Amino acid sequence: MNRNRRVCVVGSIALPVLVALGASLLPAFAAEFKATLLVHESGQPKSIPIHVKGSKYRLDREEKGEKFAVIVGQKVGVIISVNHARKMYMEFPTSEFGAGFLDPLQSIELTAKLASAEKKSLGTEIVNGYLCDKYALIPKEYEAEARKYIPAPEQAGKPLMIYWVAQKLNFPIKIVSVTLEGGPAMEVTNITEEPVDDAMFQIPAGFTSVGQSGPPPPQ
Repeated sequence: MNRNRRVCVVGSIALPVLVALGASLLPAFAAEFKATLLVHESGQPKSIPIHVKGSKYRLDREEKGEKFAVIVGQKVGVIISVNHARKMYMEFPTSEFGAGFLDPLQSIELTAKLASAEKKSLGTEIVNGYLCDKYALIPKEYEAEARKYIPAPEQAGKPLMIYWVAQKLNFPIKIVSVTLEGGPAMEVTNITEEPVDDAMFQIPAGFTSVGQSGPPPPQ
């Protein structure tokens, strides 16, 4: 399995895929906070600043020396990638399988959709000081595309993924892939509840649109 392909499915959490699924596995967001998203994949942790305001969030990423902002929720069904150095932006459809390359908060909804997974409550736990509802995704029937990238559990009824949603924040703050050995896990840490400026989610004046595209290809 291509490592980057795997990241795209199980190294991400989905909010905007609501459009494709009809109903979300996650609650409607209302909180405002800033934090750090820690992504652990193949033993290589990566820290990504995140700002959340209601149903919108922004990730400040860096890949191969290139810094860019990823804005989700500002426009329905679209992820916006903003390159401040080049003063340009591009839109990507959130429903595409590879959207997780830009937004590593896509895996809950994408995995649920591709594996026709059922959400099962596992009670509550405290994560990073927040009382969380804990859930598992139990696969039912895989779509053909899913079989390429998501290995089925060894036993029927075993979960593909476990995730924790902070009750106060209405936001998933931990996700763990169960079926991939050494697979990615994510955790939202260093949470500071404070107002977040709307300007964080706006495209600066004078920036050029380079159109709408499919997600970037695997590296």
